Amino acid sequence: MKLIDRVVVDECVGQTSALLEQLRCRLGDRPIKFIFLAAEHTGIPDIEILDKLLDGRSALLTQDRGLHNLAIRRWFQS
Repeated sequence: MKLIDRVVVDECVGQTSALLEQLRCRLGDRPIKFIFLAAEHTGIPDIEILDKLLDGRSALLTQDRGLHNLAIRRWFQS
């Protein structure tokens, strides 16, 4: 896994999700900013997530296969 500073958590992944906990364990103790779309950017379209929130030092955590595939096609981590 590349070094990341920020994780964008899609609305379909809750803050108490087992998937999120697995990621936190995998990332270790590094200081990482988590952006929870359900709380900070409710209803943001997928294209804006890709265009405005993701960059080379961020990763997307989602269970939405379509959004995941779009992110991968743009060379983002998902």
